[in-house]
Formats: sequence, C-alpha cells, structure tokens
Amino acid sequence: NDTVLMSNTINNLGALYGYKGDMDMAYNYFVESAELCEMSGDLEGASGSYTNLAAIFFNHVEHHDKAIESYNKAMEISKTLIQTNQIATLYSARAMGFRKENKYKESLKYYQLAISIEKDENDLSSLVSLYINMSSLYLVVNKRKEAEKYANLAIEIALKLNSPDDIMRSYESLADVHERSGNMGKALKNYKKSIIWKDTIYNQASETAMAEMTAKYSLEKKEKENEILKQDAAIS
Repeated sequence: NDTVLMSNTINNLGALYGYKGDMDMAYNYFVESAELCEMSGDLEGASGSYTNLAAIFFNHVEHHDKAIESYNKAMEISKTLIQTNQIATLYSARAMGFRKENKYKESLKYYQLAISIEKDENDLSSLVSLYINMSSLYLVVNKRKEAEKYANLAIEIALKLNSPDDIMRSYESLADVHERSGNMGKALKNYKKSIIWKDTIYNQASETAMAEMTAKYSLEKKEKENEILKQDAAIS
C-alpha cells in the first residue's frame, strides 16, 4: 500500500544519507520511516528501519548513543515478532560497534551470538560474512590461528554456495591472515584466487548488461518494424 511504499522510500533515503556521511539527515529519515511503520501497524518495517539505523550508526563512534537507542528498539520488536535473522543482524551490528570502540572481547561475544543463530537458521551466506568478520577481528588481537580458522570456514561455505562475491572476499580474508603471519607465498596465492573470482564477478556483470542491451535492442527493433507495418497498411 501507499504507507509501505512511502516508508520504504524514506528508509532508503536514510540509508543514502548514511552512506554519504550526513548522519543527521540519515537519523531523521530512519526515525521517520520507523515511526510511520509503527503508526500503520507495520512492526516488521519499523524493526527494519531501526536495524538499518543501528547498523550504520554503530560505524560512527560519535553517534554511539543513537545507535544504542535504535538497537534496543529494533531488538524489542524483533524479539516480539521472533525475527531470528533480524536478531542475528542486530548482534552483528552491535559487534561492529564494540569493535569501533576497541572493545574486542565484547565484539567477539556478539559475533558468536550472531553465528549461533545463523547456524540454527542454516543461513550460509550470512555465516560467510560473519566468519570473515571474525577472522579480521582475530587478526586485530593478533590471534592468527583463530583468524586462519575462520577464514577457511568462510571459504568452505562460500565454495559450497558457489557465490563468486563470497568466495572472493573469503580468499582475500585468508590472504590477509597469511600476509600478517609473514607467509608471503601463501598470501600471494590466495590474493590471486581472490582476483580470479573478482574477474568472474566482473564478467558475469558484463554478460548480464550485454544481455539486457541485446533484449532492449531487439524490442525496440520489433516495435519499429511494427510501426512501419502499420504505416504501410494505412497508406495502402
């Protein structure tokens, strides 16, 4: 309906301003979207808006209070609606917030909470991202064995999914681990694998764009031919 469409548009504006770094505008739009959803009884939509706000604002330490406020509102709604995947997303966002504050122990705890949920939900794509984040975090605290373990877990799942983007990011994560460990040979090997999959993504995107252009050209050509036939029929 119109309310859902409007709230989605406002939420997207919030995300746009957030990525541009205009946090005041982002906050206003996210809150407006969430409140509009709540007034219309769309609690799921409200939870989504508050979650997006928290996820973006946790990346900016100076906006910690607003991030926590939105996190708590989103979590309350998500638990009421039993939105397990949304709860996992919130735990992951909270983990990122702790990492930004250099509170690594707390960050690891919340990533593990998110991982536990995604395992139960068998959300493999989300697990790849969480394992990559865990690997990166373990590198920060100089625990390279753990970092390598999670990078390999990410690769294992990404290959199972045959997801080029996930595979690319996972190999890049493992390469970072080897580079930090001083094993430049393995680092280079995995960076090369990452680049190969990056090229795969680019080629797939190019093929999709080419197919869309070809389809558009064929449609326009057909429409033009029909127009000419109509004109010929009118003349005769």
